[in-house]
Amino acid sequence: MEKSMEQRGGVHPSLPLGLSTNRMRIPRFIGVAALLLSTGCGKDGATGPQGPAGADGSLTVNAAYFPNPPQAGWSGSGTTSYRTTFPVPAVTQDILLNGFVRVHFYDATGGDTVFTLLPFMVDDIPPVVTYSHSDSIGQVTVSTSIPSGFHQNPGGVFPGAQFGFRVVTIR
Repeated sequence: MEKSMEQRGGVHPSLPLGLSTNRMRIPRFIGVAALLLSTGCGKDGATGPQGPAGADGSLTVNAAYFPNPPQAGWSGSGTTSYRTTFPVPAVTQDILLNGFVRVHFYDATGGDTVFTLLPFMVDDIPPVVTYSHSDSIGQVTVSTSIPSGFHQNPGGVFPGAQFGFRVVTIR
């Protein structure tokens, strides 16, 4: 007849003698490991030599604002997409290859100006409209698209609103 776990000294009957299922070993191991990790590194050593000087750097940021694009400034199909193009001389070949172009939609109607990075989706009231942008030398084109159905010219969607687009180039 097999011995009970108590008779085998805490060893499960399916384990060879000497292997314990004592659950205290794992927490003890975690406690010891945490103690060793927390007592390791300190700032008691000598300060090392000064590292080599880095190259001088610079960052050029340009921002252009295009407030309240008029309805006549948007062209498109009238049912699935519209687009408007803004002249942005700061968008150069160098910026396109080595820098960044960021376009934000902004709304200042409520008193606080809120900037939203494109692409973004207006989905609070159907139909869902997606705003995106494409960049080429000297200009940025903002586009809207809707999967199906009619949506209004963006120039007429926000009557009386203070909205527009901000184009930022970074190099």
